Amino acid sequence: MKNKSTPELSSLGLSDIAPVLNLILAGSRAGHFTSLYLQWLYVAGLAKQLFGLKFTSRITLPDGSSHQASTKVLRVNGDFAGFFILRNEERTITELYMCAVLPQLCGQGIGTWMLKAALDALPDRHIVFADCLPSSLAMLHVLRGLGFEEIHRGPEGGCRMCLVIDRIASKPSEMGERQAA
Repeated sequence: MKNKSTPELSSLGLSDIAPVLNLILAGSRAGHFTSLYLQWLYVAGLAKQLFGLKFTSRITLPDGSSHQASTKVLRVNGDFAGFFILRNEERTITELYMCAVLPQLCGQGIGTWMLKAALDALPDRHIVFADCLPSSLAMLHVLRGLGFEEIHRGPEGGCRMCLVIDRIASKPSEMGERQAA
């Protein structure tokens, strides 16, 4: 990170729901999340999802399906700075459902730190997907920097990214030792 801030991740608290919702709405206005989130019915649905995450560790999607999920809040020097939501699709497959950092903290490496911490907590041989809208160039850059690869590009320019967590293969010294043995 470029500054001397102290980032930390914590569980989603009741007092975090409004800042998370406001950050999603600001991101939607900037084109980083779907503009549907700006419609009152979707705002209500997002609030319901966040309360569900807080109390049940599950997220209910608009199609009615319910998935186990985890949410962490990013704090910098104790203050709300961002969040991420990981939605479990299967035992070894997770979707980076949503994440954001306060605009004034963008470009400082804090979002990368947050996502790296999220990925480090996942088990080896885990597959992680993330979808990026065309206007989310910074997110695309962060995901590529963390090792995600583009696996699909949509007709409107958005893309689906994928990362397979493979800590064994990512340690060059161990790979050399294995090949020598």
